[in-house]
Amino acid sequence: MLAAAGWGFIAGSAAILGALVGYYRTPHRHVVGIIMGFGAGVLVSVLALDLMEEAYHMAAEHGGARAGLWAVCGGFLGGAVAFLAGDHAIDVLGGKHRKCSQGRQTECTGFGLWVGAVLDGIPESVAIGVSMLAGTGVSIAVLTAVFLSNFPEGLSGSAGMKKAGIAKIEILGLWAMIALLTGASALVGYALLSGVSPAVIAVTLAVAAGAILAMLADTMMPEAFHLSGNVVALATTAGFLAAFLITKLL
Repeated sequence: MLAAAGWGFIAGSAAILGALVGYYRTPHRHVVGIIMGFGAGVLVSVLALDLMEEAYHMAAEHGGARAGLWAVCGGFLGGAVAFLAGDHAIDVLGGKHRKCSQGRQTECTGFGLWVGAVLDGIPESVAIGVSMLAGTGVSIAVLTAVFLSNFPEGLSGSAGMKKAGIAKIEILGLWAMIALLTGASALVGYALLSGVSPAVIAVTLAVAAGAILAMLADTMMPEAFHLSGNVVALATTAGFLAAFLITKLL
């Protein structure tokens, strides 16, 4: 159980590293966009080749191929809808531009920024904890994907908050708290589902996957394209290929 929290924190610590780089170095906007696109590609690859495949095989093994397929598809769509509902609520609370690297956080509230960052990280961290229940241990592909996606999130968000005039202690404190909550979410996901049927674990994995994909399409990929334009397509492709290689080689 503690291992789930540890792996979750390691993945979440990338957000702290990204926040430090974003605050002290402020990379060029095109660099930020390319890194975000790469991280998005990594996550898309892991969703398709790791999480959803694992969820389907678990569900099919314990409920039949057809029933398992529909259960996983339903969970995937449900996760996307749940994320979008939460994201809409956060927009209302003032967290709409939480990933913007150009300082639009001046249009946000502190509470909205904080809750938005938490919402973005929960599906990824839950996926880490639940994936440990699905297999023999932590999935290196999932862990790597979450780590590589958290770095550009922290980088972009931190750079934007700095431009918005938010104090350093608040910026770095926010991302440190996100890393801790990532570990806590992985722990909670592992603890709550430990001992339940494989079918429930499979659907939960699908829900997390759907929420992650919705997060990418709603916040991360639009910001990456806004920053770097069409080159982001190549960066996303490279991220997908990198995760594919990790999945096959490790």
